[in-house]
Amino acid sequence: MKKSLLIFSIIILTILSSCRSTKTSSESGQYDPTEASSLNDRFTDLTAQYDDWKDVTLSMKVSLISPKSITVSGKAYMTRDKSLSLSLRFLGMEVVAVYITNDSVFAIDRMNKRYIAESIEQLAKICPITVNDIQDLLLGQAFLIEKGTMTKSMAKQVKLSALDTQSWVIEPKKAPELFAYAFAANMANQITALAVEKDGKAIAGCEYSQHTSTKAGTVAQQADFTISKGSQPVQASIKWDFGSAKWDTGNERTWTTPNGYKRITLTQLIESLPLK
Repeated sequence: MKKSLLIFSIIILTILSSCRSTKTSSESGQYDPTEASSLNDRFTDLTAQYDDWKDVTLSMKVSLISPKSITVSGKAYMTRDKSLSLSLRFLGMEVVAVYITNDSVFAIDRMNKRYIAESIEQLAKICPITVNDIQDLLLGQAFLIEKGTMTKSMAKQVKLSALDTQSWVIEPKKAPELFAYAFAANMANQITALAVEKDGKAIAGCEYSQHTSTKAGTVAQQADFTISKGSQPVQASIKWDFGSAKWDTGNERTWTTPNGYKRITLTQLIESLPLK
């Protein structure tokens, strides 16, 4: 793996994220990056900030920033490691609904009366990510792909290194076949960025900010995503309203195939998106 570009991407994302961070560590902000025990202690503290949860209902705002600009409101319904349901609304009407399980992915485009229903097996060939991984990705918690939220016991499965005296990196020792990824954390031991690269090129990244404590432990209230696509990247942002979140209520969503809608493939849907 070409680590230089991956680390460079992490550095840039960390700098941008730290400019918007609203929470700072109560520590002095200094540590000796040459001491492995210091980084190990930080990893232990980071994973100790995560708590178990069963389900959550969250309000959110989703903004497409580039190449076009639009903001919609919505709801997210997550059942831990089982399902993720997103309902996006514009002017009070649901325009897009997404439902993901560990077996399948479904999506409805209500404006054009079409939907997709795909086996996760095909997508897993490109990115072997689970529902648990997606939930952690959205909430700003560190994870190992296909192995779940990072825990203290996973310390031997990651490589820890210092960026500077204010931030450090968590990099899985074993990356998926098609891409590599790494997380950056601040001095409060909160995840501030995720960088993904393929063949030595940055292909995606996310900045996390406005960390807060919840039933799930420490999470980020804002996630800013960047995906490389041609000459102009796709940029989007999610802002979560944890103040009104409902935890462990047993509220689990299901999928119902819409009547009168045309079924299309995921590839057809992506190609038709107005991103140019």
